[in-house]
Amino acid sequence: MVFLFVALLVLPQARLRGRSTVIRPPRVAGLRESLVTAAAFLAVAAVLAVTLSAGTIATVSLAVCFGLVMLSLVLLTGYGGQVSLCQLTFAGIGAFAMAKVGDGGSVLGLLAAVGLAGAVGALIALPALRLRGLYLALSTLAFAYSMDYVFFQNPKVFGNSLSLSIKRLHVGGLSLTNGRAYFFFLCAVFALVAVGVLAVRRSTLGRRLVAMGDSPAAAATVGMSLTRLKLLVFTLSAALAGLGGALLGGVQGLVGPADFPLLSSILLLLLAVVFGIRTTTGMLFAGLVLAYGPVIQTHVHGSLRDIVSLGVGLGAVGIGRNPNGTFGGNTPLQRLRDRRAPDLPAVVAVPAPMGPVEGAGRAVR
Repeated sequence: MVFLFVALLVLPQARLRGRSTVIRPPRVAGLRESLVTAAAFLAVAAVLAVTLSAGTIATVSLAVCFGLVMLSLVLLTGYGGQVSLCQLTFAGIGAFAMAKVGDGGSVLGLLAAVGLAGAVGALIALPALRLRGLYLALSTLAFAYSMDYVFFQNPKVFGNSLSLSIKRLHVGGLSLTNGRAYFFFLCAVFALVAVGVLAVRRSTLGRRLVAMGDSPAAAATVGMSLTRLKLLVFTLSAALAGLGGALLGGVQGLVGPADFPLLSSILLLLLAVVFGIRTTTGMLFAGLVLAYGPVIQTHVHGSLRDIVSLGVGLGAVGIGRNPNGTFGGNTPLQRLRDRRAPDLPAVVAVPAPMGPVEGAGRAVR
């Protein structure tokens, strides 16, 4: 895997090419709509916190944590168009930092998880800045594979038992040791992060990320620094995944290599795309599917045990009909909104240039 990573870096630099494609992106909610939806979500979460059983609360809490990790893919892949197959690796780094620094449930553990995962994400982004598409995916996969053996399977890191204990948050006089209180806290964090992700999409940074994802050649031609954009979005995405990993450790109490397997990062990206990689609502439902997959399989016998994988496969086929995913496509609610809103032009990328874009960063200021 190290050889693969080095080989990818020494390949000749790919040319920036445009694409002639027409895509109608999902509608982006405004600030007021985002806040109202977040408040409604928290109201539902409050009801569920007092009505669901303890076992169901634990499973749904895992789903919310997975949804937090998937929100990092909204920034990186949904907006920026950069592929990552190592998001659960960043989540594992965040869980490790929480276990080492957040002893007793300190908030410093969360800050350490965000900071360490973000720093590792920035380091990984540096050699991968010149890679795109399949080559970028392979480089992140090589990193995840190497970390699985060098970091997660290392007794010097995770102890002889290959597990670390993580306490739930304890802030001043507020204790979240109760599973129901911790579930509501997770929902509040998810709502806050989702509102923040949508705010990024409406900002100048979000528009730059979307421009880079739609056509790197066009973005470079008008003077955008693709290097700075990629470095920033990789750092933010890894930090957000680290936050999700730290909170996931609080749900389980113990974390180990089995909680951050290599192939699950691929499934994470697949589910995010199926449910709408540019939507925050889709990430919540994708997290529910990922968390309840093992639960469903334990209740299904015989050849139907792979029904979850079959469902994901059928969802992937649906991407051919609807590239924006389940919650980003032409739903009845979307059609109603389209009738009320003025018709916006579709996103059309520019044709490919004849050769490499030389000095693109100096083209237009």
